[in-house]
Amino acid sequence: MAAGNSIDKKDGINTKWFYIELGAAQFGAWASFSCWVGLGVCALLKLCRYHQIQNMRVSMYRERQNLISETLKSQDNVNPQFVGGTSEGTSAQNPRIN
Repeated sequence: MAAGNSIDKKDGINTKWFYIELGAAQFGAWASFSCWVGLGVCALLKLCRYHQIQNMRVSMYRERQNLISETLKSQDNVNPQFVGGTSEGTSAQNPRIN
């Protein structure tokens, strides 16, 4: 069994920096994991912001279309002689309308 064997000098294995190397490897693993978590959080925040901007654009487009349709409906209800009708009295009352 390998666990029961002790390391002899004749094997030529240097164990002087074992714990420092183990600590460096552990630090590298934790640093890599931390970078992945940080990148994941940044990507999620970017995705949420992009989604919020897209929702704002869509809602602004819909509101713009609603305002345009309301404006067109309100112009249909106005007396035609003030919108640019062809009655004889229109040009005489307001010279700007032809």
